Amino acid sequence: MNQPIPFGKYTLTERLAAGTFAEIFRAVTRTAGGTNLVVVVKRILPEASQNPEFSANFLEEARLASQLVHPNIARVYEWGRHQDSFFIAMEYIEGTNLASLEQSLAEQGARFPPTLGIYVACEVLKGLGHAHTLKDAFGNPLGIVHRGVNPPNIVLSSTGEVKLVDFGLARAAFRVRPTAPGAFASQATYAAPEQLRHQAVDHRADIFSVGVVLYEILTGQKLRSAGDEAGIQGVLAAARQRPPSRVHPDIPVELDEAVFAAMAEEPTLRPQNAEALRERLMGFLQRWDRQADAEALSAFLVDTLSGRARSHQQNARFAFGEATSQWMARGENLEELVKLTPSQKETADGFLQDFGPGAAAAPEPPAPAAPVVSREPAPSDAASAPLMEAPPRGRFSTGETVMAVEASGLGRGRLWKNLAWVLGALALLGLAGYWFATRLTAGAGATAAADAGPAPVEKYAGEIQLKVTPEVAVVLIDGDPYRPDGNPPKLLGVRAGTHRVRLVSPGHLPWEGELTFVADQPGLIEQTLSPRKGKLTLKSDPPGADIFIDNKKVGRTPKTFEGFEAHREHAVVLRAKKYKDLKFKIERTDWPEDVEAPLLLEKKLERAGGAKPPKKPRGR
Repeated sequence: MNQPIPFGKYTLTERLAAGTFAEIFRAVTRTAGGTNLVVVVKRILPEASQNPEFSANFLEEARLASQLVHPNIARVYEWGRHQDSFFIAMEYIEGTNLASLEQSLAEQGARFPPTLGIYVACEVLKGLGHAHTLKDAFGNPLGIVHRGVNPPNIVLSSTGEVKLVDFGLARAAFRVRPTAPGAFASQATYAAPEQLRHQAVDHRADIFSVGVVLYEILTGQKLRSAGDEAGIQGVLAAARQRPPSRVHPDIPVELDEAVFAAMAEEPTLRPQNAEALRERLMGFLQRWDRQADAEALSAFLVDTLSGRARSHQQNARFAFGEATSQWMARGENLEELVKLTPSQKETADGFLQDFGPGAAAAPEPPAPAAPVVSREPAPSDAASAPLMEAPPRGRFSTGETVMAVEASGLGRGRLWKNLAWVLGALALLGLAGYWFATRLTAGAGATAAADAGPAPVEKYAGEIQLKVTPEVAVVLIDGDPYRPDGNPPKLLGVRAGTHRVRLVSPGHLPWEGELTFVADQPGLIEQTLSPRKGKLTLKSDPPGADIFIDNKKVGRTPKTFEGFEAHREHAVVLRAKKYKDLKFKIERTDWPEDVEAPLLLEKKLERAGGAKPPKKPRGR
């Protein structure tokens, strides 16, 4: 693209990738404070947007993903529909993805330091753990599952941060299968067996995917896609025949066991939550390499993308427990061009592929059609930004990328300064377009959607301050949830005009009404929510237990209370003879979302003591 393209509140400045379902753009938008924010805009192609099933899944998952605020998850700022296409605006991260890093290592014949690989897996698990346990405003689990944990969706930033991208969108794409064979081969490689069997999927599917990713990092070999249920057992059996400790003897057998536990075919045999697997892996870092951290990962990233990984490993006498400290750079200077090209090689067993060099690259799909360039003038600051055409097809991990590395010293004390030079080159040459590029182009040959003409410029309100008592958990504007930011809380990115606004806070009656927001002007939502009073029923097994609420005896079970105060916490004790006191709390989040629905609590009492001791015989 030669000129910026207006797209609602965003100005698309660089096209990064195009694929079966979407186009990826680097974009800028003006914040309420008057500054430019760089984001990634994923524009769903009209063909996919017109698919009712895809559209419903996309909106459902985008709403959930927007609630994920965690250091290990790329932030979703906004989603919606503009003209004929759904879109999602996401955090822009300077760096690369795990797939591109693995490819660069393969071209250099170098190896991913095992303990740094464990560190990456642990950071991914932290993000997954947050998502898996997230609850709504009423304390109900949201049931978020990524469904697409794979190297292209694991992003490594310049400072060594590890972030997951594309949360939930994998679900929408997985359900709407294109007719092109092999279009989801790269995703299926990391999919849990229950996903391939189209069975019910929960958070343990993500744990399986992390196990596969870690296996590939440790061995340098890529598992072949099972494709369907028939191939699952063969793929897993092939992996177990070549455990990481057999490929690299410096890896302890205990680590094999942790990896294969995560890759268990049956979900019940895997670690039952992300934190359990993370703690197990962290044990290896605590024992063998406490220097595996963000700083070491950042230095390793610079070395690998600058082509020095191989020489550093040779100088360091690479071994499992001592490698990461060697990646802290030692003041050497760089002035070179590094050429990264893809290659894969299939091993004899037919299920494993080496990352190493020696095989021809995959055939290249035809380049997408050039988009129609909008003639609408763009903001001067955005238009003056240097624009570069993204590499054809957007396939950074399977195409050819040339990276210019500036001359710089990489001593430990100068690491952060030097990263700016390297990442400047990365951004200019499109490597920052890691966003879904590999997976999106797996479907080969999708043409880019073109705008029919200049996009109408949409108006947005300024900051909308919230003065609501009590503090609201959810603000719904025309049915879409907005999460308040900052202190005092405020909303950003609300379109100008009249909207239906709903305020929801646990334990209070929701408020709903119409409010009008003026373009580029600050707004205010000021309301006091009324305390909620509801119907509470308490039952116990056995019945007849005395009920104490807030230290007052109020009756016996079963009992129903009308007009019970739902807006505050209550301490409850159930007491019965020969049974232990049962103490619990009734919290605001315990009440159903429907204000007319009663709250029913049924509790089972535990018998006091146990079996009575035998009586002693009386003396004569």
